[in-house]
Amino acid sequence: MLCFHVRRGDKLIAEAKYWVDEYWAKQGYNETTQPSNYIPLSQYLKQVQKEEEAGVLTDVYIATDDQDTIKQEIKLSGFSNVSFHMNPDASSTVHLQSDMECSKRYSRTIAAIADLNLLSQSEIFVGEYNSNWGRLVHTARTSFVDGMIGTARQFDMRIAFGSESRGIPGT
Repeated sequence: MLCFHVRRGDKLIAEAKYWVDEYWAKQGYNETTQPSNYIPLSQYLKQVQKEEEAGVLTDVYIATDDQDTIKQEIKLSGFSNVSFHMNPDASSTVHLQSDMECSKRYSRTIAAIADLNLLSQSEIFVGEYNSNWGRLVHTARTSFVDGMIGTARQFDMRIAFGSESRGIPGT
């Protein structure tokens, strides 16, 4: 299965705003005319276009904090032979800090751990390094051949937008 991490929350307002504006500028828009304040799902799907055309793309899991918009974008994607999956509990897909009630926070934490596990173990990960999740997934997808330092192997990661360089999680 291929997995996407599609961030639509607070990072796009501050840290990743530059990359969002740059993406839309390349599409011919400026900051006041761009259609949205996020990168569309179509940009993530471009990263797996070859797999879709070859007919080997059958399932995609999307970890996101904006399921409603993603569902609308899936309908418009043209990827009709692909099954898209998301966390079945949509209330668990918002930012972990958006609700202080203990049982909801617990459910969101468990859902986030499940998302992280799927993203880390997928055949191909599509995301970005603007979020802590993207950097954490990068770290989890690195393995050392025969346990030897200096022989790191990176599992397939494709960057949908933003910087190709990554920082450490939490920075």
